[in-house]
Amino acid sequence: MNVSLIVNPIAGNKAYKSIQTIEALLKNRVSCTTCVTRKRGDAYDFAKNLGRTNRILIASGDGTINEVINGILHSENTGLASVPIALIPVGTTNVLAKDRGIPEIIEDAVELALTGEGRKISLGRINDRYFTLMAGIGLDAEAVRGLMYWLKKISGKAAHVVSGLKVLSRYNPPRITVKT
Repeated sequence: MNVSLIVNPIAGNKAYKSIQTIEALLKNRVSCTTCVTRKRGDAYDFAKNLGRTNRILIASGDGTINEVINGILHSENTGLASVPIALIPVGTTNVLAKDRGIPEIIEDAVELALTGEGRKISLGRINDRYFTLMAGIGLDAEAVRGLMYWLKKISGKAAHVVSGLKVLSRYNPPRITVKT
């Protein structure tokens, strides 16, 4: 089996330390190509330009997963859309992995990634952007937009709370019209 591993080394507090562990777990079982992101947008580019692969493993958090899914769906390689994606949750909150019941223990997540049965998930789309879990247009979106990533590296989930409180203190909701 040919596996493409896309890793965000700064996800959560354990991603960088996990790369060698994940590669060692895959080494004798599959042929693996590892793509390590360096900046925002790299996961999108890696996924968009993937060649032939049997499975895509994403070792990261929800943001990188979102980039990979968008890269796949914007790729000229239309066959990528049918390639199974497996998650190895090493991000800060891992909302999608929790929602799908994927274990946070690296060894268990890798085993599930290689032997588990695939399940389809529904994607949302706004214009040309896809998402897996939710889309926010109000206070929550402002809190995410105002997130201080340097603080997230230090405090993890607490950075979301700080950003939410900061936005809440000055938030004046706009009037919106939604047409579906």
